[in-house]
Amino acid sequence: EFSELKRTLIVEVERLKLVRAKTTCSKF
Repeated sequence: EFSELKRTLIVEVERLKLVRAKTTCSKF
């Protein structure tokens, strides 16, 4: 159960990074 939660957290962080990178790229 703990590893599943950890995996979900990692996925969320990665997705957030991707979204932030996309918005930064579209700005310039």
